[in-house]
Amino acid sequence: MTFYLHRDAFIELAESAVKEFQSTGRVYRLPESPLYESADARLDLYSDVLVVEFIIDDFYLPLVYITTDNPEDVDDTCSKGGVPVDRLEPKWYVCSRDWN
Repeated sequence: MTFYLHRDAFIELAESAVKEFQSTGRVYRLPESPLYESADARLDLYSDVLVVEFIIDDFYLPLVYITTDNPEDVDDTCSKGGVPVDRLEPKWYVCSRDWN
């Protein structure tokens, strides 16, 4: 629900995080915001896919932006360590991490 209420802001945050990551090549922590508890952009080590992850209320149910729009490309968020719960729109997912 939070994504839909603040869709434009999340899209802008994800796009700026992708640009920042691409210019630095390092994990990029997004600035504090009332929209989320924490957020970062990082490259998935196994697939070279860029992921922007927002922890809103629950660490185990992050809002995730995936540059390839394929949750199978991402380790430990939407696949291989968790599963997609809901595809909100292209490249945007709510995922469920494995509790282990």
